[in-house]
Parts: sequence; C-alpha cells; structure tokens
Amino acid sequence: MHGQLAAGSEEVTWRLITGDTAEEVADLGKLAIEAALDGDDFSSYVTETGTFPAPTELSAGRGHTYYPRTRAIWCCLWLSCTGTWAWETAVIESLGSGKWR
Repeated sequence: MHGQLAAGSEEVTWRLITGDTAEEVADLGKLAIEAALDGDDFSSYVTETGTFPAPTELSAGRGHTYYPRTRAIWCCLWLSCTGTWAWETAVIESLGSGKWR
C-alpha cells in the first residue's frame, strides 16, 4: 500500500477493514466509524492499521509504503485525522493466493 499526503497535512491514520463481499465491508466500515464517533471500541472491525506521518518541508509530496499482511477478497481503506489534512493518492496492490471459496 502506497499513500501520499499533501504539504501542510498532519499525520493521518489508516485502517483496513476486510470482508468476503463489498456489502459486508461497507457495513463493517459504517459500524466501525459509528463506534469511533461514539467513543466505543472499534478494533474488532479493523484488520490492519498504521499512520502516514505528517510531511516535512523536504518530504512533502513523497509517498510512504506499508506492507499490511491480511487476507480478504474485499477491503476498505479508512483514513482519519484529528487535524487538517489533504490526501493526494493511494495505491493498494494485491497478490492472488489461490481460489476464493
């Protein structure tokens, strides 16, 4: 997974929510966001998490690469920040590992 923040952004937390269908991932994502807004624990919905650091003057526009290790046919990338931020790009690549059953 490769992500890039714009200059002047604060650090952004990323989370992956995975599932067997697009509908399941959308439902789990909604439940996770609602739990977060209510101040409840949402960790059971999240498969992987990390942080894109705030860019410095020298690193603005440069991407950061992460290698989350998770298995699923569908995923949702949930981005959040408590401050001001601007997102430039995200690329997620996957590798097939056999037939989905």
